[in-house]
Amino acid sequence: MKLKNSSNNKKHLLLDISKRRIYVGLFLCVLFSIIFYAFLITTGKTYILFNAFSNDYELISLPEKVAEYYSFLLAFIAVYFSFSLIFNFMLERPKQFLSKYNYKRNTILNQQRVTNWFLINWFFRIATLFGILAIDHKTSSFFIDNFYLIILLIIAFVGQMWISIRCFFDKNKLQWFFVSIFTFLTLAFLISKIEVIDNNAIDKSILARNTIYRLNIKRVNSDIHQGLPEHRSLYFNIYLKEKESSLIIETDFNNSLLKGNSLKGKIKNFKKRISEFEYPYINYILHVDANVNVKHLFEVKKSLKEEGANNMYYSLLDEKLPFYYKSTKAFGFKLLQNNIKENDPSFNRIEILNNEKILFQNDTLSKADLEKFIRNRINKVGVSPFVLSVKNNTNFKEYFNVLSITKSVINEFRNEYSKKAYAEDFLSLPKNLRNPIKEKFYWVVIDEN
Repeated sequence: MKLKNSSNNKKHLLLDISKRRIYVGLFLCVLFSIIFYAFLITTGKTYILFNAFSNDYELISLPEKVAEYYSFLLAFIAVYFSFSLIFNFMLERPKQFLSKYNYKRNTILNQQRVTNWFLINWFFRIATLFGILAIDHKTSSFFIDNFYLIILLIIAFVGQMWISIRCFFDKNKLQWFFVSIFTFLTLAFLISKIEVIDNNAIDKSILARNTIYRLNIKRVNSDIHQGLPEHRSLYFNIYLKEKESSLIIETDFNNSLLKGNSLKGKIKNFKKRISEFEYPYINYILHVDANVNVKHLFEVKKSLKEEGANNMYYSLLDEKLPFYYKSTKAFGFKLLQNNIKENDPSFNRIEILNNEKILFQNDTLSKADLEKFIRNRINKVGVSPFVLSVKNNTNFKEYFNVLSITKSVINEFRNEYSKKAYAEDFLSLPKNLRNPIKEKFYWVVIDEN
């Protein structure tokens, strides 16, 4: 291949490259592409592992199709880097490539250097920002959300590589343009299929330390939820999973397991790590499997009550995240420390029956009708505590669905009152205005064993 020559004098605009040098350059380009690709894959996985270690072993995972696109992008970047390196090395040899003062040669090199360093600098800035955002948001939609920006990045790199080599082709430049693009993309595709590291083995070893994943806890979901408090140092996580009719209880604090033969013993060990002043502010977060028998849950809550627990949260599933992420969605409630007479006739009595049936104030209803009957009763007799009783085979999902309905009705009354009194939603009001409304439309649930 040679540049167009408008003169017979080789000192002007002529650049010859031997076939041997082309083959050597292609070999080195492929070799360096594989090395760069392995480096990028290893570095990316290292960032993900560090993020998992610092976030309760919540491993960032991508769908298989997205992971393939991501590997192709890294492989293409590796091809681009190796091309830039080998291209400069091959061209900057004055004895073999005419005089170092050759105008055409210097033009190509300067164009390559300026474009290359500008794009690399720009790429590293954007890549760093993307990496921080991707790890921070813990989402698998990162690649999809930035798809067009990534395509634009690939087009820019392909264009830069073609600009660098187009002067070597004397004829049929359009044909060579498509051949070059096909070659670059094919090489990137083939390199992206190389298994540099065993992702499955690494992921399994990390997820084995994630309690929700290891116990396979399938949590419930609800539209009625709130965020967890910000003070993670006061989180006491309790994991409940039923296996062969026996309850498995595990606890942790800041991702470290707590010693103790019983739940009470673990709570006491946890309290030794904090000051006595902080005891009332401990947040007990229950990660309960949907199939756990509610009778077992009541026993756990009884033990927590005896230890003075107050702030309780049911951890909820965030459908946008993998099931083993703890998420910040929770269903909060208070454990009543004072005994309340459960046989008060003014209380709203709810019994969870079999076959999706509910007994409400001696009326057998479906779950779909429960909300309407609760609302009608509150309109007639006012707000009063709810007393929930269950059968021996009632699981947590059935219990929680009814619990959510009672909270939903109270929230609707609060919101209606807030709009009438202040022309704003209840949650939009400041705390000093919300508290009186909470006292007027209070939500209290008593579990009847």
